[in-house]
Amino acid sequence: MTTTIKKLFSSTARIILFIAALVLLLFLNYQVWKKDAKQEQEIIALQKELQIQRQENNKTAMINKDLKQKIESLKQGSTDMIEEEARSGFGMVGEGETFIHFEYLHSEGHKTTQNFHFCETI
Repeated sequence: MTTTIKKLFSSTARIILFIAALVLLLFLNYQVWKKDAKQEQEIIALQKELQIQRQENNKTAMINKDLKQKIESLKQGSTDMIEEEARSGFGMVGEGETFIHFEYLHSEGHKTTQNFHFCETI
């Protein structure tokens, strides 16, 4: 009878150890799968952030290109071009001139502005 109990105990212990090892293996695999899912979500979020940053960089590059072209044209241009840029960009008013600034508020909520320079000749 003791040998039967020993055989039963050893086979039961083996089954319990096997089940415990299987549960541990499944638990560890679940942790890996869970971590993989989090990393995938983080990668997707970073890819979206990268795409937004690239769009902003492209916009900034276009602005920089336009500004470089404007600088080059002003370097090669006449004083009239420089004066016109100063008028439109910075609101410069020359001697004997009157500057009038109009702002229109549209029903959609955006503004339109117009600037006028008048030369007074006497």
